[in-house]
Amino acid sequence: MALSLDRNSGLAIVYYALGRKADSDAALSRAERDVATQGPFTIASIHAIRGEANAAFHWLERAYAEKDYSLQYIKGDRRFRALQKDARYKPLLQKMNLPPE
Repeated sequence: MALSLDRNSGLAIVYYALGRKADSDAALSRAERDVATQGPFTIASIHAIRGEANAAFHWLERAYAEKDYSLQYIKGDRRFRALQKDARYKPLLQKMNLPPE
């Protein structure tokens, strides 16, 4: 399953960067369907890269609820840089007892 997450998340990002949105959407859908409970943080990062803040925060909340250990790295993860300006970002950090700055 982890290989499927890695493959599909990678494809979703690469296809998006290449402007192949339909292929990116398909890879993201496979990742969400197949391994959502094993990688909500990774799925959130794909949405963040694609500029889909609402979907990214949905998956970040799911990562929090499922105690996804990767969530602890959000502050240093460049994929989430665009979300730092969103009003939901600091409350999420506070909920995790992480300093906002």
